[in-house]
Amino acid sequence: MNNEVNLLEFKPKFLTNLIAYSREENDGYFSFRFITPALSNETILNWTCVEIIKLLNGETTLKDIVDYFVTKYKAPREVVYNDVVSIIQNFLDLQLLTWEGTNPFIDKYKFELGYGFSAYLADYKDVSKIIGYFKKANIMDEEKRNSQYRYINPYVDVVNLVNAETLKSGFLTKAQFIFVLEKEDKIRGVFFSMNNMKINVNSLIAVIMDDDTNVEDKFLEYVFSMIPQISKKSIKKFRLYLSDNDNIENTIFKEGHFVKGVTLEDELGYNQNVVEYNYCI
Repeated sequence: MNNEVNLLEFKPKFLTNLIAYSREENDGYFSFRFITPALSNETILNWTCVEIIKLLNGETTLKDIVDYFVTKYKAPREVVYNDVVSIIQNFLDLQLLTWEGTNPFIDKYKFELGYGFSAYLADYKDVSKIIGYFKKANIMDEEKRNSQYRYINPYVDVVNLVNAETLKSGFLTKAQFIFVLEKEDKIRGVFFSMNNMKINVNSLIAVIMDDDTNVEDKFLEYVFSMIPQISKKSIKKFRLYLSDNDNIENTIFKEGHFVKGVTLEDELGYNQNVVEYNYCI
């Protein structure tokens, strides 16, 4: 998270169109039903949360909100600040806020790769750009998908990769990692992987890059170093799958990193086997 000064200048806006309904209960509590994949049932909020929702108009800073509560309730500033930040973070996790510019709550882990390229960890606000890139890369085309700079897990339903709700929901799990390769504010590549919730393995879902980037090694090195640092699980290995018709030497991955594991016979049907490759950390 960035420093406190940046947080205080943040101007988030609550997405009121995501409130299906609200109802006042006893003792100053309110029932809310949000239209978000994060919450399938009603949730109970206290009056403080409701007041904050009203203040989150895209123009009021967090400093203004803190000042408001300090003045109104004569409460210690540090206590108010911590409570407001905690509530805002919860609203962000539930994808109930939007904002202009940089969100100081979300560290992009941006890294300069040289030649004008940079890489950063995406969040749910990047979904439309990511989908646009997938469509531009024409990942539905199997012939193009098998080129050197395109990898898609054979278990994955390609249609879901260009589904906004699926990708947005994935960010809520805290197990989805999407890194973006960018140049001149345009996406030039995407790395998509997910943690296995039962074991300490990060499975690659898709890696797609333009064929003229010249920084693919640096991009992968950056991602492989970042995920173990930011994951809530202790990542022991990365894993990818290829059909036995593909050869890892013809992909973007280095065979020195990924070691061939088991072969799953007729895994996908039609006599098509799947080969497992593991990169142990």
